[in-house]
Order: sequence, then C-alpha cells, then structure tokens
Amino acid sequence: MMRRTMLVGAAALLLAAICLPLWGMTLVSVQYPEGLRMVVYPTHIRGDITEINLLNHYIGMAEISNDFFLELKVIPVLFGVIAVGCLIAAVVRRTWVTMLPVMLMGVTAVYGFWSMRSRLYSYGHDLDPTAAIDIEPFTPPMLGENTIAQFGTYAYFSWGTFLPVLAGVLVSIVLWLDLRAGTGTGIRNRDRGGTAREMSRSSRAVALRYRFRFPVLWHWLVVVVAAAMVACSVEPSTDTTEATTAGAKSAPAPPTAGDIEYDRLTAKWSNEALELCGRGLRDVLGTRDLVQGALDGVNDSKGRAAAEIADARQWLSQGDDRMKEIRPLLEAGTCDPQVTTALDEVWQFYVKAGTSAVQAGQIAGS
Repeated sequence: MMRRTMLVGAAALLLAAICLPLWGMTLVSVQYPEGLRMVVYPTHIRGDITEINLLNHYIGMAEISNDFFLELKVIPVLFGVIAVGCLIAAVVRRTWVTMLPVMLMGVTAVYGFWSMRSRLYSYGHDLDPTAAIDIEPFTPPMLGENTIAQFGTYAYFSWGTFLPVLAGVLVSIVLWLDLRAGTGTGIRNRDRGGTAREMSRSSRAVALRYRFRFPVLWHWLVVVVAAAMVACSVEPSTDTTEATTAGAKSAPAPPTAGDIEYDRLTAKWSNEALELCGRGLRDVLGTRDLVQGALDGVNDSKGRAAAEIADARQWLSQGDDRMKEIRPLLEAGTCDPQVTTALDEVWQFYVKAGTSAVQAGQIAGS
C-alpha cells in the first residue's frame, strides 16, 4: 500500500507542476534597481517581457515570446502522460509497468535541460549584426548569478522543476523496492486469506478483489484532482527577489531619465507627430539610458578600460550636444525631415557610445 501511495503522490506532484513556474531570471541594473523578471511556466512565459525585449533589441537578441518556445506545447503533455503512467503503475503493480514512467521521466529531464541550454546559447550567440550596440556573444546562465553587459543576472529553478524531480525520486524508490523484493506481479502469490484456487476464479471475482482490496487508492485519486485544481487556481507571483521570498512585494520600478524626458518633450505633441516621430524619439532616449547605465556599471579601478570609457563619454557628449540643438523643435512638436534626420544622427552617436561602454565593461571585468 505504501508503494501505491507513493506512485499516486508522484502523479499529484506532476499534475500540480503543470501550473507552476519551471525557471526564472531576474535582471538588475542602474536603470532597473528593482529588477526585470522573466518566469517560464510549462505553458507560457510571464514577467516584464516587453521591457526585456526592448533591451534585447539594442544588442540584437531575438524577441522572447510564447510562440518561440515550442517546448511549452510539449511539456504539459509529457507531465500529463507521466502522471497517468504513475496512476496505471499504482493499479497494475508490475515492475515493468513502473519502469515506464521512470524511463519517460529520465528522457524528459535530459531533453528539458538540453533544450534549455541550447535555447540560452542560441539567444546569446545568434545576435543581429546590425544591432545598435555590438557586444561579444555570450550564454545566459541557467543557474546562479552572472553579469551581462551592465546587467547583473540571477537565474533559478522553481517549483515546476522541483516537483517533477521529487516525483521521479518517489517512482524510482518504488521501482527499487520492487526489484529488491523480486516481485513483478501486482498481487503477491502468497496466501492472503484465500487459496490459489480462489485467486483463479472468474474475472468478475478478480475485479471485485481489486476494488475492495485497495479502497484507499480511490481516495488518493481525489487528492490528485484536488492538488491539480489548487495548483492551477493559485496565481503565482513573478516576484522572485529575496524580499519577495520573505513576503514583501517589490515596488514598481521608477521611470528612467529617458521616460521623464520623453513625457516632457511630447507633452504638446499632436497625434500625428507622435505617430511620425514618437518611436524615433523613444529609441534615442532609451539608447541614451542604456548607454548611461553601461557607463555607470563599469568598475575600472585598475584603469584598464580608460580609453574605452573616454570614447564612450565623447560620443555621448556629441549626441547630447546635437540633441540640445533640436530640443526647441521637439518641444514645439515639430516633426519634419530636419528633425528626423537629427534624431537619427543623435541615435548613431549614442550607439557608438554604447559600443564603447560595453567594451569598457568587458575589459574592466576581464
């Protein structure tokens, strides 16, 4: 009975994991002290995806979306199939039946970690060569802390991974106990209140014997359904910082200098001006924030990146000077070829500054 309980418990854990986060990453920088979060569930991705995609755009990384991760369509099905296999093994107590979910769990684990590693490598190496800021290819970490450009990153696994691992341990223990006991049958052949002749009666009698011999099993089936319903009804938070773990909820990130400047400059803009020049202005100011953050994050105590820092500041200053020249036109809501050309020039200055700032960070941190 203990082994059946462990198998049914494993099925409950697998079904509950379908609605829980598998993995997550938090990115922290000067512009985002509260952190930007991405949390991967078996069925979808949540978090500050829009902001992260905007930042990724500047360094040429692919856009993050649910459609890009084909695994999100496969993982829930695999969890469900393995859970059903555990329930079948709980009813049909044969060693080879128990081996099936164990083998499927192993294949799923190997595939999952390989796919995740491959996906992270692809994200950090398949960069757009025409991106605004040129950086060295990299592989985002699967676990632990790391530094990418001016961002500090923290990657972690969550309950959607821990519960299937625990389920795999439970099923493996059951298989080990079965093999150790040398039993491959569901009902041991020893006499348990009846003779061998009674055990070989009609199929109806055997069915009734199973039904009344394991009444607690049906109670566990109710537990499985209840566990899955509870897990899917709870909306887990995407906050994953230590403060959140302690029960505190982080405040929303304050607006950046670029956000404030954009709101001030476009306060009197018409809808037509916003449509024609709004995106360009936001790209310029967003790039300015990104470059400033990269510079602020460079810790060059040994002076190895002094030349790159000087180049970044020079390009940044030239962009700021050009921006000052067109600021009166922007405040007036003017959006003509002169303004759009000037915005493109400012953006190119900031891009050059950003490339130098990232190179400075890589040299200083090497």
